[in-house]
Amino acid sequence: MKIMSISKFKFFQVKPRFSKASIVIFFVFCMQTLFLSVCGTARAQIVEPMVYELAPLGNESSIDMLVKNTKNSSATYELLAKKISYDEYGEESLTPADDDFLIYPPFTLIEAGKAQRIKIKYVGEPVLESSLAYRIIVAELPVDLSGGDVSGVAVGVNFSTLCYVSPNSAEPTVNVSAISREANGNWLVAIENTGNRYSRLSDSTIEFSSVGDANNKKILSELEIGDYFSKNTVAPNSKLVVSLRPLDGFKPETTQITITEARSLR
Repeated sequence: MKIMSISKFKFFQVKPRFSKASIVIFFVFCMQTLFLSVCGTARAQIVEPMVYELAPLGNESSIDMLVKNTKNSSATYELLAKKISYDEYGEESLTPADDDFLIYPPFTLIEAGKAQRIKIKYVGEPVLESSLAYRIIVAELPVDLSGGDVSGVAVGVNFSTLCYVSPNSAEPTVNVSAISREANGNWLVAIENTGNRYSRLSDSTIEFSSVGDANNKKILSELEIGDYFSKNTVAPNSKLVVSLRPLDGFKPETTQITITEARSLR
């Protein structure tokens, strides 16, 4: 038997058909497609306004909410009212409060690409000593897909709007009562609202200043407020404790934080 030497064979290196740059571009394209798909699902409807304030009585006790179905198929929506209670860390607890609102229509079928205006009217306690907070939830009802080519239930997307009900004479009085340093280096800031109206940090002017150094000041922009403060609402006659990452150029031991209410929602 003749044994052929391995040197007789020629081996060829197969070169890839795509460059590394092409592969990276293809990967980025796939990620963008996935991102747009997810965003499209999350934007199954548009709800406006998302944050608003009502009076307990009169013309300002109601608002027209716009709900637009941006999907390519019709959808049914239910509107629910929940009353908010906040703990000192800004966490919400919700309880049913449908008796406090007249919502018309409470259910609505909106065709693809169409919009519906819904009346939201407060009909609860007319005489209030301080502000109340509610979630008016726009809930897309699930669709049963059984019987077709696809089985199961399609879960809808819910939008949770924030509604304050405040007497006209109510005002917030907000101040920072304590600043300390946590073990992880973050700042622990206690904010007290001794007034009878809700205070929204994003609607306020927040200034950091160093005690003993009049030139070391910083006023946070609205974007920076949302970046530094994980919670936004300070309930009336309550305290909010938030954890902040350190602000460059400032120390908690020598920093004063001033919060000035800039505007109300109505």
